[in-house]
Amino acid sequence: MIPVLVFAALMAIKGGWLGRIPGWTAFQNSNMATERIFDGSIISACLAGLYVGMIHDPLAGVAFALAWFTGNAPSMGEEAGAIGTYRRGWGDYVEAGFPRSMGWKKGLQRGVFLGACLTLPTFLDDPSPWFILAGALFPAVYWAGQSLHYAFHKTDSWAYAEPIYGAALGIAAISYLGG
Repeated sequence: MIPVLVFAALMAIKGGWLGRIPGWTAFQNSNMATERIFDGSIISACLAGLYVGMIHDPLAGVAFALAWFTGNAPSMGEEAGAIGTYRRGWGDYVEAGFPRSMGWKKGLQRGVFLGACLTLPTFLDDPSPWFILAGALFPAVYWAGQSLHYAFHKTDSWAYAEPIYGAALGIAAISYLGG
């Protein structure tokens, strides 16, 4: 159960939830080093590697940090927006005239890419395909998370989708790291 919570938190950090902490944005933007290091993608990769390194072994932690960063490095915003909510999609793909199915297809590719990246470090000792399967949940999880956010706040956002997707990755991590 702990990996589910840790991965949900890591994905929320990657999605920018640290900015909700009072004073965080001012700290992060205080100089170029803190701006880069405490960007959600970098700090979440470091924390993911630290977690896996403490639970499993240090080499796996380093490999996992690199995999997390690589898998999360491409922007997910266009896919998430095109997937949209139960009522509509938004963003560059939709504005360019592509159907929402394009967002679902790109979201599936995006999720499988992240899952494949996270699967690679497991080949150091105990191969686990579960990250690929969890990654493939990207479109469904983002649709549900964004729809849930809209139901509560009447605004379009993937803020709820990030930790839910992280929890799905955490469930996959249980097969690799243990419960």
